[in-house]
Amino acid sequence: MNLNKLMKEMQKVQVETEKAQNELNDMTFEGVSGGGAVTIKLTGKYKVIGIEISDDALKDSDKEMLQDMIKVALDDVLKKI
Repeated sequence: MNLNKLMKEMQKVQVETEKAQNELNDMTFEGVSGGGAVTIKLTGKYKVIGIEISDDALKDSDKEMLQDMIKVALDDVLKKI
């Protein structure tokens, strides 16, 4: 393979990588815990765009349980990105 062909192939891979990264950045990911009691939504850039806590979770959970559910939902969404 000559050097020019290799350089063109590298440029093509770079463009495809940038395109894939931009698509990922525009996507929304969701993590859930407690059977839907807590939901966290992030962009592909890890920007938080939403945190939802159900009324039942607020009513029926103590502080530590709610903190644990938030942590589990955050772990869940981070695994998906």
